[in-house]
Amino acid sequence: MTGGREHTTEAGRRVDGTRPPASLRVFSTCVLATLMATGALFALRPWQALGQMPEALPPRTGPLHTFSETFAQAQLMTLTTSGSRWQTPDGEVTLATDDLLRWRSCPAAVIGPALLLRDGGCLAGTLLAWTDTGVLLASPLLGRLRLPRDAVAAWGTIPLPSGGLGTDAPCVVHLTNGDSLMAAAFAMHEAADSATVTLAAIAGENQPPTTFRIPRDRIHTIVVNAPRTSPQAHGDDCPLAIVGLADGTRLHVAAMEPAENGLVVITPVVSGGGRLPPLSLPADAITGLLAVGPHAWPLAWLPVAGYEQTPQLGPAWPLAVGSTLTGAPIAARGLRAFTGLGVHAASRLTYQLPDQQSSDAEQRLIGHVALDDAVGQGGSVVIRVWVGETRDTLRLRWESAIIRGGDAPLMIDVDVSGCHWLELEVDPTGDGDAQDRTLWLEPRLVKRQTSQTARRGPSPAASDASLGTSPGRR
Repeated sequence: MTGGREHTTEAGRRVDGTRPPASLRVFSTCVLATLMATGALFALRPWQALGQMPEALPPRTGPLHTFSETFAQAQLMTLTTSGSRWQTPDGEVTLATDDLLRWRSCPAAVIGPALLLRDGGCLAGTLLAWTDTGVLLASPLLGRLRLPRDAVAAWGTIPLPSGGLGTDAPCVVHLTNGDSLMAAAFAMHEAADSATVTLAAIAGENQPPTTFRIPRDRIHTIVVNAPRTSPQAHGDDCPLAIVGLADGTRLHVAAMEPAENGLVVITPVVSGGGRLPPLSLPADAITGLLAVGPHAWPLAWLPVAGYEQTPQLGPAWPLAVGSTLTGAPIAARGLRAFTGLGVHAASRLTYQLPDQQSSDAEQRLIGHVALDDAVGQGGSVVIRVWVGETRDTLRLRWESAIIRGGDAPLMIDVDVSGCHWLELEVDPTGDGDAQDRTLWLEPRLVKRQTSQTARRGPSPAASDASLGTSPGRR
């Protein structure tokens, strides 16, 4: 800029060619260094600026939603299989495992690279190694993490590139120049400056495998073409909650307990790969959690019995599990979701529901639905929920009013007790199916004993009304 050259040049000389006195140069350098260091301290978190974990940080507080009531402010103390403990302004509250629904909110999406897990988890960090024995990640918040490779779905920047998915190749390697490689094998070692890629065989061509090396900095994304896995409804590997961290990380957690010096120890669960070692992190790094388990099972974790999408023009749209149809994290009008589904009208999504273990248990479908933020004010759909004893005897249980682009997420709370089949229909309106990309945000099947209904008060979805909802039509 010409304004800058009127005073000094890049080398620190004046315009007239002379240099300022040495003492002035030293003083200026010290002042500049002090200002830069001070700014860095304010910009970084305390443990980043000081190079160590904090001795004490207050835990976050926020709304706690249970079956019985909503607490405006609560701090998480302990989460175990025997229940959870919370600190509220009115004192300590202890909840049974099947009474917890949600605390605070899902964190914002990761900015930068992240490791996506096949069970829907997400870990922010830089990829260090990718071998047959596992994947090594450097997380700024959690340190170095080694995960089983079978638990990993992808690494890269969210949203992921869509090209290459659905091929027969074990994985697809996307490069920074836009090229994509169908790989039969991929390996990256921590000490190496490049990755080894073995190209997948092309159908109909009998050629020997081709192996070559690619510099690390040319690799943009790695996507594994393997089916998603879901936690088991019962057993030691069943998580109690999906926990969100400040850097966008989402982990399935089996336990969470306080430790010394203001830290929290969490026991993560990785579906298909067993448990990771317990991890320590600052208490204020935990931004929220969604309770999961047999009493609040995410619909996205159930196997799909049937999916139909009938476009008016063009090819059919796929079902997106855990993301929007473009691969972005599920969010609508500021409401971010830990789990969810992305569909396009006209679509019908069918599930066979697990058998209820108790005849007097009430089961409800709760969650929110909205059009994708990406359509802006466009699009309009009607939502219908069908239930039945068999797939051939489905009957309409619930129908929404018209949902338009830009509307607040619509709250869903439908009684599906005693039903073995569930179908979610997204239907276009009279203006066609253009921009009818629809999101199901955190749809869950929640169960409770009917004998406890009167004591516990309103339905679980009603406790989420503060998230910003508009009523539907039964």
